[in-house]
Amino acid sequence: MKQQVSHYRFAVKYGLMVAAIPIFYYSFLVIFGLLNEYYGDDIGGGMRIPSYLFIMPVFITIAIYRFRKMNDGILKLKSAFLIGLSIAIITSVLMILYHMLFNNVLAPSFHERYFEQFGDEVYKELVACCDYTIEQFESHKRVRIEYSKLYYIDIIFASIIALITSSIAGLIMRKKMR
Repeated sequence: MKQQVSHYRFAVKYGLMVAAIPIFYYSFLVIFGLLNEYYGDDIGGGMRIPSYLFIMPVFITIAIYRFRKMNDGILKLKSAFLIGLSIAIITSVLMILYHMLFNNVLAPSFHERYFEQFGDEVYKELVACCDYTIEQFESHKRVRIEYSKLYYIDIIFASIIALITSSIAGLIMRKKMR
């Protein structure tokens, strides 16, 4: 029997991969000036949603499978949870660091510029669907800008998704030692 492989080795490897995909994509949008067109009225959440709802569960499942394969087909549910949560936390921390860097150093006035460029379009859409007034629109802008700075929510969402994914993958793939 082989020596058991560390959970954290898999978590770091796959956590870095999960975080790298949206960070590279987001950087691509910034470099080519496509960021404003990408966001629409969804300031701050455009790339995080696909990464946490699609990319992370796929990578957690792959990491749990590879961990089981490296441990001679043996997987405990506890190991699946450790791997999934570790990947979620590593990914969240990296995404938070990137967004803090972006919002505070690289483009501190991004949200203000966005509303200068697309404010009229957003206002027309909000008036058409929700009968917004100018005051409500100004409040909407302030809430969106402040919401984009709530970084801790990323860790909460990622942890919930990781728990669900890890429990499903762990229950399907678990095999105890004999």
